[in-house]
Order: sequence, then structure tokens, then C-alpha cells
Amino acid sequence: MKDFIKLVCKGICVILPVLIVCIYTWKNPLAYMDEEAPYYVWNREITNKVSEKHYKTVILGDSTANAAYMPEQLSDTTINLALGGATPFTNYYIMREWLAHHEAPDTCYISFYDNHFIQEDSFWTRVMYTHRFSFKDSFKILLEAVRFDEPTILTQNYWADFLSYRLCLPNKYITALLHAGFHERKDTNEETLRLNTIHGGRYIARTNYEYEPTDTITYEQFRAKGLFDEYYKKLIRLCIDSGITVRLIKLPDPDNTVFIDPYHDEFYAYYKNIKKEFPTVTLDWFPVYAHEYFADAWHLNNHGALAFSTELKKKYPDDFDGDEFSMDQVNGINDMIVNENKIEYLFQWTSGRDYTLIVSDGTGKFKLEGDCDTLFQSEQETACDPPVTYLYGKNRKDAGINVWDEQGSRMLQLENQEAQSLDIPGDDMVTITVIDHYNHTVLCTKSFRQIEAAWALQE
Repeated sequence: MKDFIKLVCKGICVILPVLIVCIYTWKNPLAYMDEEAPYYVWNREITNKVSEKHYKTVILGDSTANAAYMPEQLSDTTINLALGGATPFTNYYIMREWLAHHEAPDTCYISFYDNHFIQEDSFWTRVMYTHRFSFKDSFKILLEAVRFDEPTILTQNYWADFLSYRLCLPNKYITALLHAGFHERKDTNEETLRLNTIHGGRYIARTNYEYEPTDTITYEQFRAKGLFDEYYKKLIRLCIDSGITVRLIKLPDPDNTVFIDPYHDEFYAYYKNIKKEFPTVTLDWFPVYAHEYFADAWHLNNHGALAFSTELKKKYPDDFDGDEFSMDQVNGINDMIVNENKIEYLFQWTSGRDYTLIVSDGTGKFKLEGDCDTLFQSEQETACDPPVTYLYGKNRKDAGINVWDEQGSRMLQLENQEAQSLDIPGDDMVTITVIDHYNHTVLCTKSFRQIEAAWALQE
């Protein structure tokens, strides 16, 4: 009996640490998950949580869709549920979850990169790793992969892998746990989720980095493979049966991209059949954009997403009209402004919105450029040297701003606030201070120096 008790105790001593690790892994995903995993967690939580807000427009797709559709530019009731590496297969289940917990949207935009019509590339490392779906749906998804004999999902030991992920076993999570640090990863991930929320789910290529192509990318063939073709159609049918208008969008590619005739023939033949089966859907193939609008060969950067979302909103205004510019959108736009590195885009982010730009030109050469047609310009403030010009996103007679020079310093005062100092630009600089009237605060000041024909941000 004593030997048996000793054996049981030894067994418990062996199993208990593993059990503790499994429970910790299950209960604290943000404490160790990295890369895109926190965004999958955010996506899971928001689709399975009842929201007081009715989202009229839902975006589905993969990383190209996540990068392109900018909710803060489109409307307050637009949400981007696209995920990096996702296919029509997984998006079908995302939409099912959304409809189970939310009122059906009026419109659903669906966009996928060609590769995701033929393979999964993040099923285990993201979908299963993050427990994106319930056990029931995950089991069903794997059974469907077995039914279609889909090699990009069926690993050599796929059922063992399935159980390892679902049970949070150390063999799948120990590396991330060891590299997470004490509180560091969790703090980073909480900030990641905050930013993802204010940007309405958009996280891919949220950067101003510009793609510099070195060669031509040629597309020769378009095809949709069994599992992904079937679930693309099931996704469309799910939306239509729920009373949702479906818009299929082939997103713009960079200008070093070429589609040869066989590709065009196969693409339009496929979508001719889609239209035959689903007559109410719309299909748009956006032309190539300048490569400067991309962060890489596939994903639009912030400037490209702004251009695309603005163009899309003009094409389908009824899908995005009727919303007030909300504080959620303000927070998203503010983050864009704070991280902006091009002077002309400060005008575009603020145009038509309740911001004031205080421009002080030490060079005497600065001219308004870019998309500034809705900015309103005041007279120069001659009490300052160099003088300042006020540019209003909205036509304000009195923005409650006072700027003056005092004993070699420049001061700025907003209505009912204490005065604060501003930088006076040198004779080779232009400074722009952005006033956010939604929050009645100075958002940021940026300095630019002219290098050749462009204005370069000075850190």
C-alpha cells in the first residue's frame, strides 16, 4: 500500500507542473502570445461578444483586406474582421460567429489574395494556436479538411496536434512562454489590443514604410481549389441568406504587377459562375496603385489604405454615409497623425475634420500641396516672426487659438487653457502644430526640412 501511495504521489508530482502550465497557458494568452496571435484573440472576443453598436458594414478576408480597409476613414459603423493568413474557409466560421451575436450588417466586403483560394498558411500557428474557434467548430473544421484531404492543413500527426493545442500542452506553447518575460509581453499585448480597437480591427501594414520593387511580378493563372472554393460560396450564401449585400473586391496591386491574358480569362470565367449562382453580388477589380502606396508587394500601407478607402467610399457612398465622425474614429485618425512622416498627409488626415494646423514657415518657400481642397486658410499672424498661418479642417471663424512671440519664445494658448511654448523654426525648417478640437488639445508638432523637392520629417 505504501508503495502504491508513493507511486501516486510521484505521478502527481510529475503531472502537477504540466497541469499548472496548461492552465496558465489557457487562462493567460496575452501573457505570452506574440506576432499576430493577439489580433486573433481580439477578433475572437469581438465576434463572440454582444455589442450595443450596430455595425452596418463588415470587412472579411485575409491580410490584404485587413491592410486595405480603414474603418476610421470609412465610417464609425465599419469593422474590419479580416485576419492575416485567413482563407474563405476560416472566414465562413468568423461570419457565423458574428451573426450569432450581432445584428446582421447591411453590407459585407470580401477580399482575398489569390493564394488563399488554394491553401491555408496559418491554420496551426494562428487558428489553432489562439483557440480562435470553439472546440466544436475547431473539430468540425478539421473534419472538413479531412473530407477535402487538404494538405496545407493535414499535418503528419494532425489529430495529435489538434489535442495538443486544445489542451494547451507545453510542446506547443513552451517556447513562447519562455520568451515572454515577466509582465513585458502582457503589457505589449494590451497596448496592441488598444491600438487594434481604435483602428477598428486594422493592424496589417499599419506603417508609412514604402515598398521599393526590384522586378516585375507576373500573374499567369487564377484558380480556386475545392475546400476554399466551396467555403467562399458558403460564405457568400451565408451573407445573402442573412439579408446582407455582398461586395467582392479584388484589391489593388502595386504598379510592378502584370496580369497576363490567361489570368484574366480564368478570373472572369470564375466570377461569371459566381454571378450566375449569386446574381445580387457586386464585383470590382481595382486597378494598380503606385508602389509607394504599399508596404510590400501585397499590402497597402497607411497612405495606400487611405487612398483606397477614400476611393471605395466615393464608389459606394450609401454603405458608409449617415454616421457622425465618432471619438473612436478621432482616436484612430489621431494615431495616424502622430505617426505621420509626410507633410502633405497631415493635410489629408485633417481635411474636412475639426482640426487646426498652425504652420510656421522659416524658409519662405513652403506652398500648400497634396489634397488640401477642403482646408480653410486664415490670414497670417503677423505678430510672429516667422509668421504663422492657420489651416482649418472645417471652416471655423474662431478656433479659440492664440499664438504670439514673447522675449524670443513662441507661445500657444487654447481657449480656457494655460499657455504653452512652441518651437520657432530656423530658416531651413517648417513646423506644423496640430490642434485636435474634438479633445481640445495640442496633438503634436512636427518639423520638416526641404531636401531636394520633398519635405523630410526631422525627428
